[in-house]
Amino acid sequence: MAFILGLLLAEALPLPWLVYAGLAAVLGLLAWLEQRRGWWKAWRKWCRLPVALVLAAVMLGGLRAQLARPAWLPSELGWHNDLYASARVEGVLAVPPDQRESGTLLRLRAERLLVNGQIYPVSGLLQARVKQAGNWQYGDAVALQGRLLTPPEGGGFSYRDYLERQGIYSYMLFPQVEDLPSAPRSGLLRGLYALREQAYRRLQGFLPHDEAALLGGIVLGIESDIPAEVERDFQDTGTAHIVVISGFNIAILAALFARLVGRFFTRWWIPPLAGLGVVLYTLMVGGQPPVTRAALMGVMGLLGEQLGRRQSGVNSLAFTAALMCLFNPQLPYDASFQLSFAATLGLVLYAAPLQNGFEAWVERRWGEAAAKRWGGPVSEYVLFTLAAQLTTLPVIVLHFQRVSLSALIANPLVLPVQPLIMVLGSLTALAGLVFAPLGQLLAWLVWPLLAYTLRAAHLLAKLPGGALDTGAVLPLWALVFYALLLLLTLRWKQIAARKAPLRFAALAAGLMAASALVWQAVLARPDGRLHLILLDARGGPGLLVITPRGQTLLVESDSASPTALRRALGRRLPLLNRQLDALLLAGGAPSAANLQGLAARQVFAVPEPADESPWTSLAENGRIGLEGGVELELETPCAQGAALTLRYGDFSARMPGGCEEDQEALLWVETAGGDPLLAVAQGRMEINGARQPALPPGGWLELVTDGQQVWVYKSR
Repeated sequence: MAFILGLLLAEALPLPWLVYAGLAAVLGLLAWLEQRRGWWKAWRKWCRLPVALVLAAVMLGGLRAQLARPAWLPSELGWHNDLYASARVEGVLAVPPDQRESGTLLRLRAERLLVNGQIYPVSGLLQARVKQAGNWQYGDAVALQGRLLTPPEGGGFSYRDYLERQGIYSYMLFPQVEDLPSAPRSGLLRGLYALREQAYRRLQGFLPHDEAALLGGIVLGIESDIPAEVERDFQDTGTAHIVVISGFNIAILAALFARLVGRFFTRWWIPPLAGLGVVLYTLMVGGQPPVTRAALMGVMGLLGEQLGRRQSGVNSLAFTAALMCLFNPQLPYDASFQLSFAATLGLVLYAAPLQNGFEAWVERRWGEAAAKRWGGPVSEYVLFTLAAQLTTLPVIVLHFQRVSLSALIANPLVLPVQPLIMVLGSLTALAGLVFAPLGQLLAWLVWPLLAYTLRAAHLLAKLPGGALDTGAVLPLWALVFYALLLLLTLRWKQIAARKAPLRFAALAAGLMAASALVWQAVLARPDGRLHLILLDARGGPGLLVITPRGQTLLVESDSASPTALRRALGRRLPLLNRQLDALLLAGGAPSAANLQGLAARQVFAVPEPADESPWTSLAENGRIGLEGGVELELETPCAQGAALTLRYGDFSARMPGGCEEDQEALLWVETAGGDPLLAVAQGRMEINGARQPALPPGGWLELVTDGQQVWVYKSR
């Protein structure tokens, strides 16, 4: 852990690598003296922690991080970013192509750069998005002709940081692709990837699309075909971990390999041969960080089992994580690595205590036989999920700003069938490669389990309040959470000894929390009226529409501050439903930067989005139909934004959006007779023709109507 801390320290304190090397050497010498000198031994009696050794590991982590930074010489591909109108990059495909509906992603290991007749030998990785779907494979030699760019930043999600953490510093958008007449490289990996593709094609022929895509993700690590709706269902129910290859899958495969090897060889051959099978499988599915970590833990488990030694879980996890970060210093910033590490840590620390506590509780009430009968299933499908969710909660909130409240219901329902899916699915893939009729027969056996998993996740995702949108959270709160959790873990025996006060405090806290949630849900119920809430967002307004049935729509201008808008929405959206039903980007040039952490089920843009985004473009005279007879119409798009009209019964409200003579006008409402009721502009406001003070910074104005009458409320 000290080594990983050093990697993070180097990001905040980028000292020259020689400084970190010198400090590591000095501290390493002190650590050696600590074991040799009597006065150091006296220090160890007072402080059991080997401080010098820990600090030396921190400095080594900082040294590794500094050495991993690109040198930015002309021999590096990234050095040439943004310099040429067009460039030709030649190299080989470093991973199999990732084919999607919006195009194909190619990752090229560059070897030569050709610009204006000049040839530069270069090295580095290049990510490219191409329009065509070619028949490329891992190791193919290709040339890309286009503009060499630095990866874009994006809005709330930084695509540049995402690629840099994988060692990719260059990007091409829709280049021309040319196949080069060169012998393919890396025969072993090429063969493994081709085997995976062939197995997945057989699964697609055996099963319906959704079931085949799910099984491909579970067994082969191919997740690109899983529909977005299915992914959302798994995320909302806290069951997304079953789709990706993790320690759960590796543990089952390691057991299968060990049993297979044990039938033909002596027990001492089990670790190397079963371990080789795990390694080949890891390479075949792509070797992503969670898979690599799980494979390392699986191989160590096989070795430890044969040596007759129990693993020290925390030490094994820390060593595995440090070993992975040694080869890839960017891993500590990767969300999947953080989730994998946190989930494993939760299982190591809390799985056994939770199971022991549950079995002791059952034994006191129903006897030892009941404890043995129920302890295993309840622990595996409920308590272990709770242990993993406890330690992954801050990571999920930080990265996804969404927490599943239905996970404790969903996991016990879908997890029991996953081992059988893993076993039957693996046999289906293998049999399909060897003898297709046998593969089809096994596919018919695994299909009901896959269909059950999909339907259960879909139905549970529809539960009201099943997922909580938290909004943006500062990393400081995650550190506070982990600090408190560590304190409770270290002092739990002392805290648990005071049973009566602890039970009373837990009961009181639980009742208060439940009461607060119930009242919040009651007060947030729709009241059958239309609500228009104009929010001041420092530099531009945001208009929140809440329909009579509770549907939410936000109209956002590009001048609004995303942070101020999120804070204003945080005071208005219900606690148990933080996601907008629709978001309309009505700025001059809508792009991903407008989202900045706003969660919405559907996104509309006026005019066309400025970047490649899967949004719905709202044309002139286009309409958005909302629940309860509410309709939003686009009347006039312009360079500054768009003029919109909202109608509900006899009520109508107009948002000029900078498209009229008074470009500062924000909202105009008339009575049924055509008389002006409300006029709001930047810095001024009139109600029934009477001048009113303008909205204060961070203020709001709310209109409530039943389609006939209108009530106006505003902040003071």
